[in-house]
Amino acid sequence: MGRLATKFTIAVTAITLMLSAVAIATPAAAATGKITGTVNWTGPAPGTTYVELQEWDPIYGFWNYAGAYEQMTPSGGFTLEDIPAGEYSLVVYSESYADTWLGNRTFYPERKAAVTSFTVANGQTVTGKNIALTEYMPQVTINLSNFGSNASVQLRATNLNKGSQSSASVTSSATGSATTTMRLRPGRNWVTAHIPPSPNNGGTLRPYAENINVQVSGTAPITLNLSASAVRQEITGPWTEIRGANKVGSVVEAWPDYNAPGLSPSLSYFWSDGTQLIGTAKKLTIPASVLAFGYPMVTVIARASGQVTGIYQSNRWDFVAETLHGDVLSPTTVPTVAGQTRVGGTLRAAVGSWTPTPTSYRYQWLRAGAPIAGATNATYKLRPADAGKRIALRVTGVRAGHGTRAITTAATAKVAKAKAKVVIKPVKRVVKRGKRAAIKVRVNAKGATPTGRIKVKFGKRTVKAKLNKKGRVTVRSAKLNSSGRVKIRVNYTGTKAFAKAAKKAQITVR
Repeated sequence: MGRLATKFTIAVTAITLMLSAVAIATPAAAATGKITGTVNWTGPAPGTTYVELQEWDPIYGFWNYAGAYEQMTPSGGFTLEDIPAGEYSLVVYSESYADTWLGNRTFYPERKAAVTSFTVANGQTVTGKNIALTEYMPQVTINLSNFGSNASVQLRATNLNKGSQSSASVTSSATGSATTTMRLRPGRNWVTAHIPPSPNNGGTLRPYAENINVQVSGTAPITLNLSASAVRQEITGPWTEIRGANKVGSVVEAWPDYNAPGLSPSLSYFWSDGTQLIGTAKKLTIPASVLAFGYPMVTVIARASGQVTGIYQSNRWDFVAETLHGDVLSPTTVPTVAGQTRVGGTLRAAVGSWTPTPTSYRYQWLRAGAPIAGATNATYKLRPADAGKRIALRVTGVRAGHGTRAITTAATAKVAKAKAKVVIKPVKRVVKRGKRAAIKVRVNAKGATPTGRIKVKFGKRTVKAKLNKKGRVTVRSAKLNSSGRVKIRVNYTGTKAFAKAAKKAQITVR
């Protein structure tokens, strides 16, 4: 038994040594990245501010917290560390500014492309992710009165420009008054204060106060006084439905779902593109500005005498898909080109009729099918390079939020040469015998300046010359030794762009 024990011990020791000599391979952890940037602001300092990492959830279709946030430094700097590889965006939460996303959007992005996103690779440091806070929310002091002793008062603020909401609560004093503060977004706000229904007050009169037109702008603090009156329960309803095709240029309609037996409340409509008020009627023609947000929103306010005012808002799920571009602009009558097809002549665009109607047009003139550099106006003056070529025009109708279509007109006839005209002006009409005569020659053409060469005959002698860039030249003869009249003939030889021309004159030699 002693020998067996010894052999067993030796074997175990050998196995242990072998295992210790073998490195156990384990996968290395992926290196994490880092994100740095700066938060800037133009108004008052934002106070406590956090920068939060967001990632897109493709299943539910919204941006979601990605597990990293950091309080910015007093100077606005921030650093997010230990970031796995992926695609992200950033949002800034501040005490006194509206939530602001990378790309400086101040509304919740209902679609991925509404904000700026970026990628982080394994171990990468991404810098320069700067965000500017521009929508300052001034502090509003709200003084409440007539709400009853020690009552729990609920406050709600709805920004009618953007469709966003915020809330607060406060307990009234023994005298029914209270003071609290909220921060409101710029634009028109509807502020309400009421005591919520409970098993003890349902259906009975309850204190209620509202101000439907709280205008907010600038940075100065605001004071708002709300005095309650007794009203009945709120006109209730779950939401407002939007009916119609969700594309730019389409007419959609708000259908609030409310419960008001025996009442005929007045309804006010406030449509928003996520940034601004875009309509105040039951129906809305969707503008192109909605594309940035993804969906039109509507807030409907229902009011009836003696009732708590009701508010009903639409939501993105009213539409299966986000707002689409409007119908492609198409011509019902084809664009054409008119004008004189001769070098120096002017061609003009006739855009025809389109549907939907464009708000503007883009133009590109074509020479033998190729774009002409710089020729992007509704008119085009034919150049020497156009001679012998056919000219056409590509017209594109433009309307914000709509698809575009470029239409090319039929080509013109070949551009003809410009008609040239020679003008002769002798420096002196009488020349002394034995001296040289001089004449000034100018070659003109309507709408263009001829180039090329001329031949000048002083009697039987010929002198050749080249026109300058202004189509002019001064020509001198040989010495004129015989008295009498000397016939002069100028022949312009023409070019590919300018037709030939000639002119006669005479001088006297004495």
